[in-house]
Amino acid sequence: MVLQYISDSMFLSQVCGALLSCGNHTCEEVCHDGGCPPCPRSVSRSCPCGKTKSSLPCTEEVPPCGDTCERRLSCLKHTCSMRCHRGSCETCRQEVEKECRCGKYRKQMACHKEYLCDSKCPKTRTCQRHQCRRKCCPGNCPPCDQICGRTLGCRNHKCPSVCHQGNLSCAGLDPFRKRCVCGTAVIDLLVTRSKKPLIKLNC
Repeated sequence: MVLQYISDSMFLSQVCGALLSCGNHTCEEVCHDGGCPPCPRSVSRSCPCGKTKSSLPCTEEVPPCGDTCERRLSCLKHTCSMRCHRGSCETCRQEVEKECRCGKYRKQMACHKEYLCDSKCPKTRTCQRHQCRRKCCPGNCPPCDQICGRTLGCRNHKCPSVCHQGNLSCAGLDPFRKRCVCGTAVIDLLVTRSKKPLIKLNC
């Protein structure tokens, strides 16, 4: 006869699953020694809001108590004003004074809403050419999303890159200094970063 040895780690990860003393539910604990605990639904259970406790058969749900829910809402400042209920609480609609994102104005509005005023940010973006103009900007202006449009060194085309500082980085171009054959004359060019030109210059 071949014996199969099963490691303890396999048992430690398995749910017990034995029928509990109530005869209606199974043990949900990880595999264990000894007897199973009592059915968790057979002990005193609370209504949905947690204010009232009842001892009912494990097959019955504890009904809502009828009192005000008063569970903490997602805003963490106010409590639910609905009657005791199952499921999630309502969105907080209590009127509060809120400050807008940029901090210029305040007004009364529903707690769950974000207040964004219509003021446009006058700060200059990192390109140092264009204003932010974002509504109710808190000061962390986003990078400029406009096209550069500066005339390139060829004098025939404009830079198609997103707006940036300086001229030499236009369209992925870098300054490149080239000497003539005899080494006397020098010319400055704007060339692509990926490849330097093979140019023979005569002075």
